[in-house]
Amino acid sequence: MPQFNEQTYKSILNQKKWIDNWFWDRYSINPYSGCSIGCVYCDARSQKYRTPNAPQLDPAAFEKEIFVKKDAHELLDKRLNNARTLLPDVVAMSGKTDCYQPAEKIYRSTREMLKVLQRHHFPVHIITKSNLVLEDAGLLNEIAKNTWAGVSVTITTADPKMSKFLDNKAPHPD
Repeated sequence: MPQFNEQTYKSILNQKKWIDNWFWDRYSINPYSGCSIGCVYCDARSQKYRTPNAPQLDPAAFEKEIFVKKDAHELLDKRLNNARTLLPDVVAMSGKTDCYQPAEKIYRSTREMLKVLQRHHFPVHIITKSNLVLEDAGLLNEIAKNTWAGVSVTITTADPKMSKFLDNKAPHPD
């Protein structure tokens, strides 16, 4: 079981220099730092995305200590309210973490940020492996009525044995 630590952050919305040519997003949000799903091939476990207290040589530390971005939805709302140059464009959620990892069951940071994005008419693209996204299907549908909402679900393999090896803590295909 991972350890959850609430941390205060100065910003939550990342603005890219160019629109991403894979997912077509201009902005990104990562509601958590670290990810307890623990995919063995995850590039976010590299040194560049270390959580504040993670030992430098232990890639597994990325999944053991999850930093919850405290009051992230309020920070996002403040940023969007005060923005003069932000255009409503696609916000990707989960570039360096899975926004529907088990921490979401407790903290609901993703859901609260989706409500903020809905109020500000920002389209959203969610990337996840978790079926927890289904709990926000109604909210995503409401966002889609006024702008756009997309969900990309990764299913690495249909082989249950291989799935347990590659994505041990993600929902399995069996």
